[in-house]
Amino acid sequence: MASREVTSDEKGKYGDKFRENLVGYDGIAIAVSKQIYDSGVFVNKISRYSV
Repeated sequence: MASREVTSDEKGKYGDKFRENLVGYDGIAIAVSKQIYDSGVFVNKISRYSV
């Protein structure tokens, strides 16, 4: 299982019989300390295009 495409090196080493099956999407959790949050930095202002 991988969160990326199979590289050409891996195809050369293991063959080209890989099959892609979408199981889910990776998620990114953005966490800040209480001090930063209390200073006015709000995570909900970040769009998925900003990450």
